[in-house]
Amino acid sequence: MQDLFSQVSPVIAPLFSVDFVAEQYGSDKNSINKTKNRHSDEIVEPIHFVTELNAKNRPVIKWTLRGIIKLGMFIRSPQAKNFRLWAERELEKSINAELENARHAREKNLQLVNQIADCQTFIKKQAKQEKYRINGYRSQIVQHNTKINNLALQLDAEQARNYALQARCQALEVEVIEARTPSDELTQLKKELAELRRAKILWQIGENDSLLKHTRAERDNLRAANRELKERLAKLSEFLHKQGEASKLMGEFAFYGKPEFIQKLSQGEN
Repeated sequence: MQDLFSQVSPVIAPLFSVDFVAEQYGSDKNSINKTKNRHSDEIVEPIHFVTELNAKNRPVIKWTLRGIIKLGMFIRSPQAKNFRLWAERELEKSINAELENARHAREKNLQLVNQIADCQTFIKKQAKQEKYRINGYRSQIVQHNTKINNLALQLDAEQARNYALQARCQALEVEVIEARTPSDELTQLKKELAELRRAKILWQIGENDSLLKHTRAERDNLRAANRELKERLAKLSEFLHKQGEASKLMGEFAFYGKPEFIQKLSQGEN
């Protein structure tokens, strides 16, 4: 019997002292305590009474409205009926207040469920948009990498062309040296050959410098773009993780009524 009553959620507020209960029933403190002990199988803690410590750290008994009504079943006195009826009315008020609070809590839970559904829809929509954006960033990265590879191939081709020009100049120089021509004509030819080699070398230097600067600038810009994309991807992953945690907490509160969610939600709003 004790185990059965202990499973019920008691209504312990307001509480009343033994002296007050004895006075209202037209009895005394000892009679009240004897009645409680005599019917201990029906009058149980904390449904009908609770034990608290007073200022001197001594245990004292406080009676609940249910306990007062239960006592009235075993006490016969002129005041007992009126006091029991008063306790019943007060208990009814307390129960109605609890029902009203429960109704408000249910309405609040339904609102939270709707808010959770809206949040989940919003999160899914945002995740879909961000997924498209991520795919776009990845496509840009692939395009930038392809462009870098093409520029590298162009640089290799220009270097090969310059090597070919150097080889051709060397061959022409050998042909000029071995050719049998008059002295003046040979001098003029060497002069023209030297000017040609000088022009080719200047063109080679200028062309290589321009291409190298362009390639380096492109490479630096693409690397900066890649770093920015990676940072944005990391921030996006963190945002989606937090949204998922918030949705999980709200879902736990709505369906399981975990009170710690209220504390976490209040801390987050603050």
